[in-house]
Amino acid sequence: MRFVLPELQEAHCQQFTACSRVVTRDKSVKRLFSRESTLVACVKEGGLKRFARLCISKEGHVHLDLASPEYFAGGGVPKPKHSWNRIESSLRRFVGHQIKVQARALFAVSLARLPESSAIRLLSSVESRMGVVSMKLTGGTFAIAGAPVQRIAWVVRRDMKQVKIQLQLTQERTLREMYLADLFNLLTKSFNVLVTGNEKN
Repeated sequence: MRFVLPELQEAHCQQFTACSRVVTRDKSVKRLFSRESTLVACVKEGGLKRFARLCISKEGHVHLDLASPEYFAGGGVPKPKHSWNRIESSLRRFVGHQIKVQARALFAVSLARLPESSAIRLLSSVESRMGVVSMKLTGGTFAIAGAPVQRIAWVVRRDMKQVKIQLQLTQERTLREMYLADLFNLLTKSFNVLVTGNEKN
């Protein structure tokens, strides 16, 4: 069984996180958390490159990060010491178990790509002046109700050309080979509808 990974670059996503807590009373499963571990791998598929980090903690957490090389443009590129097969092998032990997962996706897009009616674009263009002092909103957080995502946070770069937008959701679901791709697709669709106004994607 192979886990299906999100296509980060195609969605203009730089980082995706699925922080899960396994909900179980099964002592044999709980024993899997007796030792904490961190695995880092580089995944190459179809010309695309992604870094993966899996952290398993004694509290029953199964935390997976995926990041594109662009995410590390400022430095701090991880040094993979493991294979994706090793990470999959660790994840496979929890397949079929219920999890409570918080998923986040960080998108980086041109501010001009957002529709003129976008709340992010509108708020970023407002400038307040008091004499020689001026203020402009360059970031913020929206709480969302009635949608799959519960939070949207954004920050505009100093050059006011690129904006980084993070969407977050919390769900309870079963850990399966499609759970990463399913969560990512949900975040991506929410990004297209709520942020870019492009429902077709």
